[in-house]
Amino acid sequence: ADQVVRRSPKMSDVAVYAVVNLHVTEPAVYRQYEKGFFPLLKKYGGEFITYDDAPFTLEGEAPRNGRMIIFKFPSEAQARAWYADPDYQALSEHRRAGTRLEFLTMVRGMRHAEVLLTRVRQLPGYHLFLLKKPQNG
Repeated sequence: ADQVVRRSPKMSDVAVYAVVNLHVTEPAVYRQYEKGFFPLLKKYGGEFITYDDAPFTLEGEAPRNGRMIIFKFPSEAQARAWYADPDYQALSEHRRAGTRLEFLTMVRGMRHAEVLLTRVRQLPGYHLFLLKKPQNG
């Protein structure tokens, strides 16, 4: 009937979002990390989305505090290459020294076709559309 066969996304199929939660403990040391972060992010096609020093939690047992950061890469391969880059690893020592990191998590995005299908399914009359016969002429 109305089923989508889901497969595991390939590394090149989807964008990957980095979600980070940290507490800045040494602002001057962390600023050294920030200065070098953006050129390395750009080197791997990354895009900075946002950060928030005062996030709010609507539900859940483990509300986040501290700084939340979100950025993305065009693919998992580029995200992994960014993280493994020796220049990034050297730079990240400033982050490690200047913050208490709760997590740096990569989240795979949805492939465009799945996103589109999900949105189409939410349209009023979607099921009626499936029942219509094509008209010729």
